[in-house]
This record gives sequence, C-alpha cells and structure tokens, in this order.
Amino acid sequence: MLISLVILQGVPVFSLGILREGYTVLIQNMDLQLIVLFYFVHMLKGKLMMHLNVFTAVAITIYYIYRGEYQTFRHYIVAIVAIGLIYLSCQIVLYLKEKNLTTIGIYFISTLFYGASWGLKMYPALDFKFTGFLFFLANFVLLMLLVRFINKLVRKQLARFDHLALEARTDFLTGVGNRLSFDREFSQRFALSRSNENLVFAMIDIDFFKQINDHYGHDTGDIIIKNVVKIISQTLFQYQMESQVFRIGGEEFGILFQEKSQHDITEILETISKRVGDFSLNIHGKEVRVTISAGVSRCQKSDTSKEDLYKRADKYLYIAKREGRNAIFMEGKMLHHS
Repeated sequence: MLISLVILQGVPVFSLGILREGYTVLIQNMDLQLIVLFYFVHMLKGKLMMHLNVFTAVAITIYYIYRGEYQTFRHYIVAIVAIGLIYLSCQIVLYLKEKNLTTIGIYFISTLFYGASWGLKMYPALDFKFTGFLFFLANFVLLMLLVRFINKLVRKQLARFDHLALEARTDFLTGVGNRLSFDREFSQRFALSRSNENLVFAMIDIDFFKQINDHYGHDTGDIIIKNVVKIISQTLFQYQMESQVFRIGGEEFGILFQEKSQHDITEILETISKRVGDFSLNIHGKEVRVTISAGVSRCQKSDTSKEDLYKRADKYLYIAKREGRNAIFMEGKMLHHS
C-alpha cells in the first residue's frame, strides 16, 4: 500500500511535463491515491488504516501551511473540518464492515462520503471550482464501484478455486482426507517427528468387506464405510489427540497420531474396534455387523522415509488379518477381540 502511494506521487510530475491539462491529470492522480487508501480500509478493517488516513490528512495540512497554500481563515476551518470528516468516514466504513461488500447502496454512500471528505480536504490548496469538485468526486466513486466489482469477481473465483482444492483433497464418500491429502500430511508429520519419534501410524481395514459388497451390494458397503469413519472420527475427537483419519483405499483407512504420554494408542484403537463391532445395520430384516483389523507402528530412527513406516504398518495389518482378523497388531503385540 505504501509503495503504491509513493509511486503515485510521481505521476503528476511526469504527466504535467507532457500534457497541458495538468489540472485534470492531478485530479485523476488524487483519485488513484484515495482508491489505495479507501481500498485498504475495506481490506484490513482495522483502526490502523483509520489512523493512517487521519495522519495523512494532518501531514498534508501541515505541508500546505508550510507552503503557504492557505490564504484565508476559511481555508483553515475547512481543513480542520475535513480532517474530522475523514476520521468519521473511516469510522463508518469500519462500523459497516461486510455490509459495504454485500449492499451496493451502503457501499455507494460510504464511498461518496469518504471521497467528499478528502475532496474537501484538498479544496483550500487546489482551489477547486464546484464543477471540478464534482468531477473529482464522480470520478472517484465510479472508480471505486469498478474496484468493488473486480474485487467481488476475484473473490468469487478464489472461493471457487478453494472449493475445487478442497474437493481434490477430500474423499467424496466419507468427507475425510483422501489419499492425496494423506500423502501430504504424512510427509509433513514424518519430517517433523523423526527426532522425537512421536509419530504413530495405524492402518485399518474392514474385515471381509468384499463378501459384504458381493452379498448385500455396494450401497450397503458405502453405508458401512461412512459409519466406520464416523466412529473413528468421533473416538479421536473424544480423546482430544493431535490425530487425523484418512481414507487411503476402498475399505482401508489410515490414522496419523502425534503420540502424547497421557493417552495410549492401543486403548484408542481398542475403543474404535469395540464401537465398530457394536455397530449394526438391518438389511432386509437381517442384522449385519462388521469388524476391523489394524496394523500399528511408531516412527523409528532407522526409518529413512515415510514409506518405511507405511510398509511396516501394512505388514502388521497383514499379520493381524492372517491371525484371524478382528485384531490389532502393534510392534509385536497382538490384541484379539471376541
């Protein structure tokens, strides 16, 4: 913002050397400077911008006094009143906040008031005629309406991009992170956790899921997947750990734990396993239940990449399924559930 204001100071000097209509060029340059000030009042919505506007107005007044621009007592009165109006106009913008962006009428009035306050501030030194003042004000309001239109257009596009980016990282069925999101989060956590080895990765698989799909249909399978993820998410939230669940395959899920001493990873996974086992669906009068198996491993100093940790957890999951499923295998320890 400050760079923009500094650059704009050189525009009239350069333009006046080329064009004869220096007065018009100067007014247009003032419009540009006010656009920068007014736009950042909207963007930052903080008292800092209000203070900057008032400080700028006071600095210009002192500069005009130094240059001897004020010829009459009326000029001094107008300058002081204009500073007060600039302060008031900034307060109005901060008070209205988002209404300026959602309601065109409110935006128009606040813009008009702000522009008129600054125009009045410049009046004693530039000795505007009334028509020149109206030209300046109309030009400023028109440009600010254009800025508002462009700003809304850009915001709409950015919101669309954010939505697409979120969709690209989210599993469409469960709403949790997908494989892409998992890979990114896994890489970041692995890089941060190698020194203290507090990263734990659990790979979870729904037992005999293919048989469920074949016998009851994929719609039933989808319902089961969504409910398993819901149980995992609710359990992780209950324990308030820095953990996150992802869907990394069809019926496979990954949980990244940032281990803390007050919670036992095994206890959390046992709770998840029990709650999944207690869950049931009624399909055509028949109760359908599922179980899960898990392979769990902690990051080790010998792990050169996250793939080492991933492959170890995958191997432990295979052991849990080979030994009868409905089990959790973690670093050589097997836990079966009835």
